[in-house]
Amino acid sequence: MGCSLSLFLKVDTVAFDTSTLASLRETFRVRAGLNTTDPRLVTDAISIFDEASTNFVSSTVEKIGSTITFVGNSTGTQTINISGTTTIQDVADTVNGYSDGKVAVVLSPDPDSLAIDLLDRTSTSILNTLVIYKISDSLLLNELLQTSLSVASGITRNKLFDDGVAVEQTDWNPGEGMLITEFAPVNKLDFFSVEANRAFDVTYSGTGVATIEVTDDSTVLLRTRPSGGTTTETEITLSDSKDVSDIVTEISAVSNWTATTVQDGNSLNLVVQPTQKVNSNARDIWIWIPADEGYRLDRKAGIIYFDDLGISMGYDQKTYGQVKMRYDSGYNPLPSDLVDLIIAGARGGLDSISKTEGITSERLGDYSYTVGVGSSPASAISTAIKSNENILNKYSRLLP
Repeated sequence: MGCSLSLFLKVDTVAFDTSTLASLRETFRVRAGLNTTDPRLVTDAISIFDEASTNFVSSTVEKIGSTITFVGNSTGTQTINISGTTTIQDVADTVNGYSDGKVAVVLSPDPDSLAIDLLDRTSTSILNTLVIYKISDSLLLNELLQTSLSVASGITRNKLFDDGVAVEQTDWNPGEGMLITEFAPVNKLDFFSVEANRAFDVTYSGTGVATIEVTDDSTVLLRTRPSGGTTTETEITLSDSKDVSDIVTEISAVSNWTATTVQDGNSLNLVVQPTQKVNSNARDIWIWIPADEGYRLDRKAGIIYFDDLGISMGYDQKTYGQVKMRYDSGYNPLPSDLVDLIIAGARGGLDSISKTEGITSERLGDYSYTVGVGSSPASAISTAIKSNENILNKYSRLLP
């Protein structure tokens, strides 16, 4: 069983949401026996020193829980409460705002990371030297888990995590008798269509050039450019809660634009149409018509088979050779064996990263790390995932 993230479709673009990633990260920490002092999971966060310190009198700094405490040469005790949304940058800005010679520099690549995650440090002298705090680094674990998901999805040719409803308007060959969805498994096919009707007509009565476009990210764009003037763009958002008649009302509210409903329906089902000129002659905008029967769905493989569907197809030149689908795909929450698979891959990647000072510098996503000679986290993740053959076979996408 081979692995190629670009081999099939776009499964490598699937990503965990924030809450799932946080849960997996904590499970990963427990199973791998990780703690916040593991040198692979901490990074330089902030440096603080005192320009006014002398060999006889120096400032001290300590971080305990949600408080950073400074004891200065002449200013006494100063504290920063870092609970809530306080960031590392906020801490540095506060320290640099003092007038007694303290200087703070952010070292973390993410200055907006929460200061509450700084590791505790007992009272330490700032005697003309840098005091570097470490921050528990979730970025590496995130990258390992996301990469593990991408590798596993590529190997199984499946969308292993449901990160939202998939919407496709795609080309197909009506003579093939079937269509393979971009993502699988298909949990629920909310909408499927192979033909369309006119949804509304639109005209423009103003001067200059006017165009309309229905984009693939669920918007209608109206653009006007008077002779010798600049282009004005109006964006109208399509949604499940808006019908075609609602879109018609919004278009007609724009100066010099008029729209008339021909067939109402869910605005999300409007056909994606490229930029077209609009004038006093009516321009047609189309809507997909749902196919309620005449097809079969193989949910696990993500294949739609056409039985009696499309007897009249070919007459509708607007959408011939295209389909529109809206469906829910993947797993959420993850089954326990998929959790095992993802964490096994991530752990293999972590184990390939050196626990000592850098030997070879590499990157995984936005994370910079060091590895031993001949090792690679991405390669180690793939090897670890492939060793779980029973789980891979269970979730692999079987195609004709």
